[in-house]
Amino acid sequence: MESNRDMRNWAKPLGILILILEITLVAATGLSLYTNLQTLGASLISGDDGPIHTQESEDPITGARTFTIGLNVTNKGLLEVLFKLRIKAIAEERVIAEGEGSRRVPPGGSEPLSVSFTVSKDDWERYVGGSLRPDAEVGFEIRSFFDLIGFGVTLRMRG
Repeated sequence: MESNRDMRNWAKPLGILILILEITLVAATGLSLYTNLQTLGASLISGDDGPIHTQESEDPITGARTFTIGLNVTNKGLLEVLFKLRIKAIAEERVIAEGEGSRRVPPGGSEPLSVSFTVSKDDWERYVGGSLRPDAEVGFEIRSFFDLIGFGVTLRMRG
């Protein structure tokens, strides 16, 4: 009998604690989704000349070409975000160049993010300069709430 009373005494506080945790989880998920979507919108739809900036350079000795793609990650949300960007050039099911970068941005902050990748002279002449065009694969990921809540998208564009 005594143990049943002890169990009943714990049941109500435990139920209240579980309810508080559930409400906290729903609020954290909502804040994270809001932050992630605000960051995505502010980062990909910004700048006078567009959100994405590109730069190309050629190594005079090796003939390899380096491409740098950059954007300004702007966090208009309420939580810190981690923004990752991945880029690949794929030809004949072989990765000929790839680059990856990430940036952690505080709420209300803005940080530049750039990703560089290099295409060798041989691959450039065979694929890009020749008749075979490589596919481009671009992926991004946005995470918030201690990197627990987020989403990512990968797009593959045919050459």
